[in-house]
Amino acid sequence: MISNFSLSELTSLLAKQKITVVNYQTSDKGIRHLEVAARIVNQKVRLILESNPQNAELPCVFLYPPEIGYMVAHISECGNICYNDNEGIGFDPNNQTRLVFDVINDCIKILDNGLNNKAANKFDDFFNEFEGYWNNTEKCLGVNLHCPPSELNHLCAQAIGTGKNLRILGIGNIKAPRASNSYLIPVIFRKIDHLPPPHKKVLPIEKWLNDIYESPVEKKLNIEKTGRRIILFQTSRPKGGFSLFGILLENKQKKSSRKHVLLVTPLSINRCWRDFLLERGATTNIALKTVLVGCGALGSRIADMLVLSGIQNLTLIDNDILKYENVFRHVNGRNDSGLLKVKALKRELEIKRPGVCITAIVDKGLHWLNSLQSLTDYDLIILATGNMPMERVFFQQAYQRNQKARLCSTWLEPLGLGGHVVQSISGTKGCLECLFTSIEGQALQSSRGAFLEPNQKITRNLTGCGGAFTPFTSIDVMKTVILTLDVILSEFYGYCAWIGRSSEVVSSDLTTTSLFKGLIAKGQTELKIPYNEIAQLGCQCCDS
Repeated sequence: MISNFSLSELTSLLAKQKITVVNYQTSDKGIRHLEVAARIVNQKVRLILESNPQNAELPCVFLYPPEIGYMVAHISECGNICYNDNEGIGFDPNNQTRLVFDVINDCIKILDNGLNNKAANKFDDFFNEFEGYWNNTEKCLGVNLHCPPSELNHLCAQAIGTGKNLRILGIGNIKAPRASNSYLIPVIFRKIDHLPPPHKKVLPIEKWLNDIYESPVEKKLNIEKTGRRIILFQTSRPKGGFSLFGILLENKQKKSSRKHVLLVTPLSINRCWRDFLLERGATTNIALKTVLVGCGALGSRIADMLVLSGIQNLTLIDNDILKYENVFRHVNGRNDSGLLKVKALKRELEIKRPGVCITAIVDKGLHWLNSLQSLTDYDLIILATGNMPMERVFFQQAYQRNQKARLCSTWLEPLGLGGHVVQSISGTKGCLECLFTSIEGQALQSSRGAFLEPNQKITRNLTGCGGAFTPFTSIDVMKTVILTLDVILSEFYGYCAWIGRSSEVVSSDLTTTSLFKGLIAKGQTELKIPYNEIAQLGCQCCDS
């Protein structure tokens, strides 16, 4: 909570900058309203600061009169000064005097720079920020654009309602599926080299449009009576990239005079196509044709993270049904209980993440593998079934094909002991089966990397045999998911594990392996061994 505010100290600090306090309103928590006057580039201006000290947030600052800020970067049509983007902000919440002084100074600098540029007819900074300015114009409607703008795309908008109830559902390719009860509005896409010259005070959009088309826009576009059109504009930004903004044109008839009037509404364009959204997520499209076998608690989280990481083509394989009792372990929730996991997961991912191509195959992993003529149709196969005997056979059969295939197996230890990942390329040494091969070249019952001794009962059940489950938490799952994605995206080949806690294992009278005890004794939390160091002579998979 902000405190330690001194009006006299603030007034003194501002006076040194030739800024005068005109009006104020305080509370026991600090300043709530402040008006100051200053002279900037030979103009008298006022700044109005509104603050809620209890929220420990940066105050809002407005320029008065707002017309002074027209065509000045970082100042909206209503005079709101954007002095901070609120990303990674840092200030002392216990010294509001200093905070308010610094904020006013930042706003003065923005005004001084902007008004000087405006006086010199330099508008590059404003045009760099034009999209944000446009989006804050009065009565601006937000519209989602679902594909990159291009003269090659035949765009249209889907809308429902009319007048004040008009709602534009989005702009996309004309072949996109239609929403029920919607109608189409034609979209005209136009690139313009530069924005029209500024007018004196405010943005008269109709005149601005006529400047672009060099004639009355309704005649130029042949807008029919009571018709609608959307114009989508793209213009280059001086610092690179481009701005997008739109206009809805409606030709309506007045009831009183029966004359037709052109209604112009500014549109804010939300960029919703895949490549832009991925860039916002600090990633890019990853061209890996990926297969995920197993869509349970671990597999469903891996699928979600794969898509978030940029994987576009993903095939899901599982033949199990999502049970209600697992909704706290699975990506899908209770509404999908009783449905096939692959189909429910496919729908979930495609709804949440645009532009992904998900294929759902209801099958068992080995049956699917044996039905394939070639593994080369896929770049990566991930096994997350929790069925280690099946996954060992899967690796062996994939290796026997003598086709290069990238294989990854990932699994969890119970009770928070840890998680494991093995990744290899078929035909190369160092694979999953190597972990089940002794130094003498003999097959082992359990993995050399296991954290629990074999032949112990680890499952629990709350309702009888039919309700048996392996105990692990969602945090354990996410740790394993993150490790798996790190191995995949970094293209590490070999074996990795994260090492967890042993308290629950001890209380459950289970015995951990000497490997786990040694890692805990050393204080290790991760294990990473390259493929050539896990390779074993006599391995039935990679050394046969």
